[in-house]
Amino acid sequence: MRAKNRPSAQSEQYRARVDVIQKQIRNCTDAICQGNSYPSLMEKLSELEQELADAKAKLANYSPGTIRIQLRETRRFVDFRFRYLQSVLDGEPRLARRDHEARAENHHDTRRENLYCVGKLGLAGKCGC
Repeated sequence: MRAKNRPSAQSEQYRARVDVIQKQIRNCTDAICQGNSYPSLMEKLSELEQELADAKAKLANYSPGTIRIQLRETRRFVDFRFRYLQSVLDGEPRLARRDHEARAENHHDTRRENLYCVGKLGLAGKCGC
């Protein structure tokens, strides 16, 4: 039970990364306050602020509360889909067949769209579809 509440190695890495980034941001802001407002320094500060936001978001994903919420949402999704599938299977065979055919057609349309994008845009296009 204690292992669940113990921070993972990745969360410790993100926490350490957040500390390093915050120190770098302080150094940049100190340099700007001393009158060294070079464009490269301003650009670096902007990059660090974005990196800090990303690292904090990743760190938040490793908190026990966030993981519990994700598991709860996954369970709700699976329960809902299972109940729906059970109702379709328990229902009239004609309706189940019609529902299956409609879902299969939608699936094939989606695959066709993805294949079209891959052919048109190359492999990187698949991610954008």
